[in-house]
Amino acid sequence: MKNRLALTITLALAASPLPAAEWAFEPGVEGRYRYDDNFRLQRDNETDVNEGALSAWADFSRRTARSELTGSAEVTERRFDEDGLDTTDLRFDILSFYNLSQRQRVNLDFNLVKDTTLDTLLEETGIAFDRIERTRATLSPGWLFSYDEKTQFSASLDLSDVTYEDEANTGLGDYRNYGLNLSASRSVTPQTKLILALGASRFERDDDSIQSDNQQLTLGFEHQYSERVNLGGSLGARHTETKVQANTPVCPDGFDLFAPPLFPCADSAGNIANFELSQQTNESSSTGFVGNLNAGYELERGSLSLNASRRVQPNAFSGTTVTDSVVAGFEHRFSERLRADLRVQWTRSEDSSDNSLRLDQSFIRITPSLRWRLARDWSFRASYRYTEQSQEGVSEDATGNAVTLSLSYQWPKMAVSR
Repeated sequence: MKNRLALTITLALAASPLPAAEWAFEPGVEGRYRYDDNFRLQRDNETDVNEGALSAWADFSRRTARSELTGSAEVTERRFDEDGLDTTDLRFDILSFYNLSQRQRVNLDFNLVKDTTLDTLLEETGIAFDRIERTRATLSPGWLFSYDEKTQFSASLDLSDVTYEDEANTGLGDYRNYGLNLSASRSVTPQTKLILALGASRFERDDDSIQSDNQQLTLGFEHQYSERVNLGGSLGARHTETKVQANTPVCPDGFDLFAPPLFPCADSAGNIANFELSQQTNESSSTGFVGNLNAGYELERGSLSLNASRRVQPNAFSGTTVTDSVVAGFEHRFSERLRADLRVQWTRSEDSSDNSLRLDQSFIRITPSLRWRLARDWSFRASYRYTEQSQEGVSEDATGNAVTLSLSYQWPKMAVSR
């Protein structure tokens, strides 16, 4: 993991030429207190905790006439009043591009996240059975070609590597996910763009027990309805194939299952034998639609946003899941210093293969918050979070409430040109 990170940073930095560079650096720190009445989001044996956290981060950038590199790094030390819960969370992001010519651009992006399954994984898929530490690294090279003022072609790769702590005791398997995306877009009017996209991905668990392939084709649009209203969306079809290999107990040749199962297998002569483990491969496939719809509206003193999507995502249990998600956001600025926002999310994930793992789950999260800018560099934030998770075949839902108070300091932006 460290070697991959070092190589990626080197490649990203090399994407920019040296002359006439403008550098910028903007660090900050935050102290946070949180009370959570169901920290592990369990239906039984709920655990309430008090958490104290200290975060330090820095946003940075480097720009020249032909290139740009922006990034951020963050470290969060989380401490709890219950034993065995303390963690150190990390996040590192790089976005970079280099203009080969007036028509061609290459880009290289990188993302590294170290947190737990009850953080980003729960937000993305709605699936999480316990709090397990997870590390995900994603490298995304890409290419963009402008054929003329109205037509563009693009290609990109997404290479992800995900590891879990204590995978042997949790059922979570380390995996790799590869994605290829090709698209062509054309501006039919100054306000409207049409986009045709083709995507393919492969999921592979490190223990070779699961392999899942997905292909999809979508047609989308982007439309600037007015200065305040923008719309976008896509709709298409997908096809997913999954192979699951498992050790299945079977009777030896010449023996059949015997009942009652005091001795599992018996032959016609009455001889008995135990089960043997045989590696079986179960294959399944499914088809369906994928797509998204997003809308934004700028108010006089705030904004409204809505995003609805159906997509195929990797998961460590069974390969891939089909995830439906609706996220609505509202922000209102009472003054230059005081603002409030509300975020409502509903997510439903279904297993894309037929393996009876009962991964179908729904997730609801409602988060109102209030932010007060105390001074130029100081900010105070208070938020409440309600979470509800339901699982197919389980009558009782898991619910949790959390209250968070935080104080942050952002240093003034430092910039230099040379």
